[in-house]
Amino acid sequence: MGFKSKWLFAGLCLPLLAASGCSKDEHTHEAHYDGPTMRVREQGADFLIPSMAWDLLLTSPADKAKAAEKAKGSGGGEHGGGHGGGGEGGAGEDTAMTTSSFVYAPVTVILKEKNPGVLKEREIHFEMPEGGSEIDLAKWVTGQPGTFHVRFEYEGQQAEKIEDAKILFYSRAKKRRVGDDIVGAGCQKVLELTKYLGAQGEAGLTLNTTRNFHTTVIGGHFLFSWMKDGMRKVSRVTFLDSSNPALFCESEK
Repeated sequence: MGFKSKWLFAGLCLPLLAASGCSKDEHTHEAHYDGPTMRVREQGADFLIPSMAWDLLLTSPADKAKAAEKAKGSGGGEHGGGHGGGGEGGAGEDTAMTTSSFVYAPVTVILKEKNPGVLKEREIHFEMPEGGSEIDLAKWVTGQPGTFHVRFEYEGQQAEKIEDAKILFYSRAKKRRVGDDIVGAGCQKVLELTKYLGAQGEAGLTLNTTRNFHTTVIGGHFLFSWMKDGMRKVSRVTFLDSSNPALFCESEK
């Protein structure tokens, strides 16, 4: 797996999470959890993200300090887009990248009901492959109005508690008005969610299924990076909804 350009989250191929891509594991699970564990074997389709999202994901505090020192020494020249030797140039250019500065890693996604009957199981764990994959909400949300939670874990811990953890959301669902509310971030918006998710604690994201609010709120790509044993690791989780394609941006239908 690898990056083809500065804009491409590449190597994450194949279609939506399907029956052939996961399996129920009723025997191997944590002691406090008795629901199904879906082991996702397939990865999702390639997709593009803004280069600034890569800057946020792959640049550590040490990298920023070095860049600042370099800028001082060179009199404040153009911002480089190399990311560990992958290339140079302005932030608006598409630049070749290498994977030498990071590795793909797995991530676990946990969906848990707050209101009974909202999900097809009370609690569902998805064990994603290295680099992550996709979840089709239509397969797991019943359509009954109510609330459920989404939590992300890697390295056996809550995502936001890992060293130098970064969590971004690249929205691919349309912003819409429902009554007096404006729902969703809108097409191609990038949000930094690390501190927000940290403040939510064990519950994670709280989502309501009324009028498909949940799809509009999390329809898109969650992007993760963190440090482990001196190596930066990268993964992602994409939420789709095959039952509501009209809620997504044109390129995601």
